[in-house]
This record gives sequence, structure tokens and C-alpha cells, in this order.
Amino acid sequence: MTYQNMLIERYGETLGREINDYLRNFTYEDSGYEYVDNVRVAWEEDPYEVQAYYRAQRSGCCGFYDETVVFQGLSFLIGFNYGH
Repeated sequence: MTYQNMLIERYGETLGREINDYLRNFTYEDSGYEYVDNVRVAWEEDPYEVQAYYRAQRSGCCGFYDETVVFQGLSFLIGFNYGH
């Protein structure tokens, strides 16, 4: 299952694609981030997703990028680890 499909399954077709498209901005070679991994998303209203989000953040290597983004009126934590 691709990451996009996982997002669509979790959040629905429209919202899943919107989140995936946003994340793709960070995974292209010209994004300024090298070796992106541990890409993570959590709806802030779901404590289980938030817990898993921070667990994934801690398990990554080196630098991290995290922000809160609003999609369709819902707040999401969006992040990834990068570096070597």
C-alpha cells in the first residue's frame, strides 16, 4: 500500500490526496531536505494518532521538521525526519 493510499483510506479521497500533495513538496530532491524519512501525519483531535506521531518522530534520525497545517478546517500535525 502506498503512503497516498494509506492517507486516502484513513481520511477519505479528497482530504487524503490534499495531505499527500502537501507532503510531496518536502520529498522532492530540490526541497532542501536530504534523506527524508519517518513521514508522519496525525489529526490533532485523535489522541492515538498524536501519540503514534510523536513516537515516530522520536524514532527518526537527525533533524526533524514538524508543523501544524489546517486542511478542510481540521488541524493536522505534519512532519518528517531528514539528514544523515
